[in-house]
Amino acid sequence: MDLRFLPVLPDDIAPLRDNVDLGIGVFPDAPPEFRTQKLFEDRFCCIVRRDHPQVRGGKLSLALYAAMHHVLVAPRGQPGGTVDRALATLGERRRVTRALPYFLSALQCVSESDCVATISVRLARTHAERFGLQILKPPLELPPYDIHQIWHPRLEADPAHMWLRRLVMAVAKKVPAM
Repeated sequence: MDLRFLPVLPDDIAPLRDNVDLGIGVFPDAPPEFRTQKLFEDRFCCIVRRDHPQVRGGKLSLALYAAMHHVLVAPRGQPGGTVDRALATLGERRRVTRALPYFLSALQCVSESDCVATISVRLARTHAERFGLQILKPPLELPPYDIHQIWHPRLEADPAHMWLRRLVMAVAKKVPAM
């Protein structure tokens, strides 16, 4: 098997119709023609550098959170998202000073600045020690979300593709729970 990883695109569904075999991620607007399988549920956390001068006692107030400079991970290049909608319901906004397409770039950026990022708790736990980060509970209610694998129906009965989906699911089951 040869693997080729592609960047996430604003329209990441179109390549699945033609030449991409499997997508893994969050696909809230996937057309009903596609097959999906939930791999696991994740939730958000906040990360700041371990010695952040404003964050004390492992707590983050809503006022401080809204006032901080934010790193936004935007794989599809689109601004806003779940955090911004949740803040808006509370009459708050955040200032995104850095928008990056990759999660590891965001971890590095946060580790070298006074910024905050709101990311996957699984990702944060995996890399917190390496990047010298503290993991904090978000100061607002953010819903959990599901990570899926998604594929076009043309591949539904393909034996090699069925094997790949089973392998991905087996690996996903080994990901530590939140």
